[in-house]
Amino acid sequence: MFWIYNLALLPFYAPFFLYTLRRRFVQKKSAASFRGQWGFVPRAARSTLHQNGAPVIWIHAVSVGEVVAARPIARALKAEIPNCKIALSCTTDTGFQTAQVALKNQEADATFFFPLDLPFPIWRALNAI
Repeated sequence: MFWIYNLALLPFYAPFFLYTLRRRFVQKKSAASFRGQWGFVPRAARSTLHQNGAPVIWIHAVSVGEVVAARPIARALKAEIPNCKIALSCTTDTGFQTAQVALKNQEADATFFFPLDLPFPIWRALNAI
């Protein structure tokens, strides 16, 4: 069933690519969000997450409100599992800016944009994390 689902998503790659191009160049969204939607996790985030072979916990927050709500969860996880790394992803540019505050406060170890729910972007992000 997994492969049937993923094959059924193949026709959506072109429309999603056009959608992300529109977001990037017409709506002037960040280049990082464009790359992130296609599963590219920034090099700095990848290297931070892979230090010391620590377990990585991925928290996803869509926008500002969820990023704010995720920050105490990240703090609690770090208190409970001291050697873990927290990867915090978000969908919106404003959510990403808020996530940068969590990064500065050491509540998250890396922040990046959440990939589109398509097999290749998801696989790329999972492999990077």
